[in-house]
Amino acid sequence: MKQIDLRALAMTKLQKRFEKCTWEILRPHLEEAVNAKKKDRITAEYSSRNNTGLRALFSELYLSLPTRIEKNTFLPILDFLDLSTVRGLLDNCLPEDEFRPALSSAIPSIKDEVETFCASMRRDLADLWCTGRGCPGVFKSKSDSWLSEFLSLARVVFVMGDSDNEVIVHYPTLFKRQILGSLSVANRVNERPVASHPNLDEAWTFYRSQLKYSHRHYEAMCHTLQQYFTGKWEEAPLELLQDNGSWEDTFSDFLYNGVLTSPYTDPSMISGFPTFDSASDELDSD
Repeated sequence: MKQIDLRALAMTKLQKRFEKCTWEILRPHLEEAVNAKKKDRITAEYSSRNNTGLRALFSELYLSLPTRIEKNTFLPILDFLDLSTVRGLLDNCLPEDEFRPALSSAIPSIKDEVETFCASMRRDLADLWCTGRGCPGVFKSKSDSWLSEFLSLARVVFVMGDSDNEVIVHYPTLFKRQILGSLSVANRVNERPVASHPNLDEAWTFYRSQLKYSHRHYEAMCHTLQQYFTGKWEEAPLELLQDNGSWEDTFSDFLYNGVLTSPYTDPSMISGFPTFDSASDELDSD
């Protein structure tokens, strides 16, 4: 480690020549300089290891998710690294034989924080959609499982991009790789095939800012769903619609060919909210 120049320290911190400084005056500044150098040394020694280990844990958690929807809606890596428990591990200076056990013991807390963050993402999306539909706050009393089911509906559609280049985005494919209607195309580091979900290089606040509600696209989706489903089409999840390979063409026809002037049956809802038979906390009918 480079030595500290006491003469330079005296002139920089105290604007005095070293010979005119007493030890009591100089000592606090010397301790500050020593601690700063120690911190820099520790950071250089452990920062790379900590970051690599936690990014590897992120990929492990991502790979362990049981469903495609959970993978497609997992939090971005930057938000993961900003979780409270993860930040603590990033800043630690534990020796190698203690770091791995500390990382393993922190996994339950990290998983809890991940679940909390993903739930907050769902609430952000529900707030965006409901505000666009003119019913802000209606969703706030609903459980996270209800919101997850609601956001998985095919008709709950978001739009990304400017008016000349708009694409639709659904929650179940929010960050899915290699499709156009995904926030992963908004900003991505690279195309490496590793499971880094999917190497997103921005935080959730950025991706949230790329989305908006569009009533025109919502109506086009409602028309599309009525072409493929009879009865309770408004409760069809996106996954079921995707079984119809031509649905995107049908949607585009409704959106761009002027068919939206024709009437369609509005779903049974309160300000855009369906009543799920399977939901544990259904909306009241009034």
